Amino acid sequence: MKNTLAALAMAALTACSTAPITVDDPYAVTPAKAETVKTQVTTRGELVKMFGEPEMTVPTDEGEALFFKDLALNSFWAVIGPDGKVSDFDWSK
Repeated sequence: MKNTLAALAMAALTACSTAPITVDDPYAVTPAKAETVKTQVTTRGELVKMFGEPEMTVPTDEGEALFFKDLALNSFWAVIGPDGKVSDFDWSK
């Protein structure tokens, strides 16, 4: 009986580790959203509408760097210049 329970527990854990997690995240970092970001056009406010509030904000010589992360741990970095527009960005693909 103990061996059967142990085998079932192992099977359940294995199934959980391989099953994809799907979460309806309105602020997900998706290729479709990331590809709409344009340097010197997209604003900080537009990024917040797309990705939610930044996980982290770091002051830089150019202005500030914003880090966004979604529930699936996809990430998006953007440097915001003094004019409030994206001067550079990178995202997990």
